[in-house]
Amino acid sequence: MTDVSITSSTTADGTVYLTVAGEIDMESSPRLATALSQAIHADDTKCVAVDLDRVSFMDSNGIRDLVLAQTQATEKAMTFYITNVQDGPRRVLELTGLLAVLTKQAPPTADPTAGWQTA
Repeated sequence: MTDVSITSSTTADGTVYLTVAGEIDMESSPRLATALSQAIHADDTKCVAVDLDRVSFMDSNGIRDLVLAQTQATEKAMTFYITNVQDGPRRVLELTGLLAVLTKQAPPTADPTAGWQTA
């Protein structure tokens, strides 16, 4: 089984931060999809931010999960973005044109290549 870990933290303003580590592929994708769905459908969620800093590999299953999550968030008038996208996943997202789409709602202070701090 592919190793992936997902941690979640929520701030008082309704931002859910998901930190993902490992490889996102056919085997691990359901865990990502579940975490994204739970974050989006949680009471009082206003924003979902997904930190991919420790994701070393992502195939089309992971891309599908992120695009679906962004669509669901948009339908709920919620902000959704990814950040800290590293080399392998970044290349795939750039080639598909999705990097810009999935990072466009990030706050101006959120550098897509730098980690965030949750207080």
